[in-house]
Amino acid sequence: GVLRARRNAKWLLRLNGPDAHKREGLRIAALRALHDLESKASTEAAARATSDKSQKIRKTAFAVLVSSNAPSATEALLMLAAKADRIQAHVEAMTHCFRRFAFGKIPEKARGPVLDKLISIARRPDEKRLALVELQKIPSIGTLATAHALSKDSDLREKASLAAIAIAEAMKLDDEKVKEKAVSLIEKVMK
Repeated sequence: GVLRARRNAKWLLRLNGPDAHKREGLRIAALRALHDLESKASTEAAARATSDKSQKIRKTAFAVLVSSNAPSATEALLMLAAKADRIQAHVEAMTHCFRRFAFGKIPEKARGPVLDKLISIARRPDEKRLALVELQKIPSIGTLATAHALSKDSDLREKASLAAIAIAEAMKLDDEKVKEKAVSLIEKVMK
C-alpha cells in the first residue's frame, strides 16, 4: 500500500501536459501524498509547484512547505523569496517562511540564522518588522546585534530599538564579556 501510494504520487506529479488543468485534483493529491509519506521528494515537488499556473496547486504547495518537518522546507522558501522576480512571489514566500516560525517548524538553533537570511533578502520594511518580532524571542548577543543594525534604518528605528531593549532585558547576563557587549549595543541604540 505505502509503496504503491509513493509510486503513484511520484507518477502523478509528472503529469504536466497541455491538459494539465484537467489533472489539477490529481496533482494536488500527489503533493499531499508525498507530504503524508514524508518523502524527501515532497519539498522539491512543492517548491516547483509554487510557480504553477493553478492557484489551488500553488496554495497546496505552500501549505506542504509550511507544515513540513524537514529543514529543507525552510531553505526552499528562502530560496523562492530570494530568487523571486515578481514582488508578489517574493512576499508570498516570505510570508510562508514567517508562518513556519509561527507553527514552530524551525528548530531553535536555526532560528537566528534563518532570521538573518530573511532580513538580508527582505525587500519591504514590513518583512523586517516581522523579523524583529521573532528576534525578540531569541535573547542573544547575535539577535541584539541584528536589532541594533536594523535600528539604523529610519523606517525601523523605533521598532528595532524597542526590540533591542526587549532582547537585552531577556538575556542572561552572567558572563561579564556578554554583559559589556550587551550594554555597549544598548548604548548605541539609545544614541
